Amino acid sequence: MNDTASALLSVLRDWAPDAIGALGLILYLGSYLALQLGLIRGDTWVFPTFILAASLSMIVSLMTRFNPYSMMVEVAWAVISVIGLIRLYIIYKYFRFSDEEQAAAKRLGPGLAKDRVRKLLSLGKWSDVSPGHVLTHEGRPVTHLIYVASGLCRIQIDGTIVATIGTGGLIGEMTYHTSQPATATVIVDVASRILAFERVALEGFLDRNEDIRAALEQSVAGDLRQKLASTTQTLAENRRGGKGHSVNAAT
Repeated sequence: MNDTASALLSVLRDWAPDAIGALGLILYLGSYLALQLGLIRGDTWVFPTFILAASLSMIVSLMTRFNPYSMMVEVAWAVISVIGLIRLYIIYKYFRFSDEEQAAAKRLGPGLAKDRVRKLLSLGKWSDVSPGHVLTHEGRPVTHLIYVASGLCRIQIDGTIVATIGTGGLIGEMTYHTSQPATATVIVDVASRILAFERVALEGFLDRNEDIRAALEQSVAGDLRQKLASTTQTLAENRRGGKGHSVNAAT
């Protein structure tokens, strides 16, 4: 009986490090494959946790078959993973948004991590604007992309009110990146709170942050689809002699 137990322990001692090393390899390859397939994201805790578990497994395996260079690589992976997890903890613990920032983040950066959205929002300038303030002039270059956090603005073409833009709307999204003339004049109708992004600064920022550009363009595309539908409805109402205005119109 003792001989059997001793033999079993011997087998475990011989094979356990290899089994743990194999587990580490599976975790490495599996986590990277899941990342490439889009099953997990690199900016969440899942990926660095898997990498940390993989590196620790390889470290344990290397204890019995020590290789200094392999050990240094695995320790480096473990340290980097811990740094990543600490970063994520700080982001989710201390990066807090106000209600208006939360709404802006959801509108302008759908799907972005908190720290990435924070970078985008910090580029803009919050301001309160009074009724009568002109945000864009028809025929003049658009200098800012504007997010309406609250309030109401009217859109005029050739002096005629064609639509309104309310909370959550975007102004200048069609032409801000081209510096082309505005297609309409936008005037504040009710005291509003806006977040304005200067065109040149925003374009330079987006050139350096492709993930934020993709998220912002997704938001703009959704806004344009909504405005196109609203404009179509307005045209149909006008043809029938209706007087209603759409909630949004492209600017």
